[in-house]
Amino acid sequence: MKKIVYKFEENITIVAFIFMTLVVCWSVLCRYVFKISFTMGEELSRYLMVYCIYFGVSVGVRRKAHLGVEAFVSMLPQKGQKFIGKIQVIMTAIMFAIIFVLSILMMIQFKSTGQVSTMMRIPMYIIYLALPIGLGLSTFHAVENTIMEFKKGDDY
Repeated sequence: MKKIVYKFEENITIVAFIFMTLVVCWSVLCRYVFKISFTMGEELSRYLMVYCIYFGVSVGVRRKAHLGVEAFVSMLPQKGQKFIGKIQVIMTAIMFAIIFVLSILMMIQFKSTGQVSTMMRIPMYIIYLALPIGLGLSTFHAVENTIMEFKKGDDY
């Protein structure tokens, strides 16, 4: 099951990035080469970027590719590094859980207003559905990382 989720989030990220790049290139071609207007290009690329970012964040959390300050931690003794590592994964999981809940509240707000996008007329809750899905996956991976951190014990 985890492999399916991993492939899903990676594929969404890749497809959204590729389509975003194509839409931006097409918009530039339309504007400067063909001298025609591709009015929804900017909006579409922005929404594809939202999907790319939030699904990409979950891939980054799973791969432990997020930013960290290692200079200070590496100066600590081994036990201090282990302790900080455990605090880090706990705080990351808590942060993602809080942001996940807030994104669900935001989705409820968008759904209740019935707001649609300017050019494409897509309901905004569909566009921003990437937030709770991506942040939910990020929370899952952060909790998974926390469990793995505590399972490895002294085998740091």
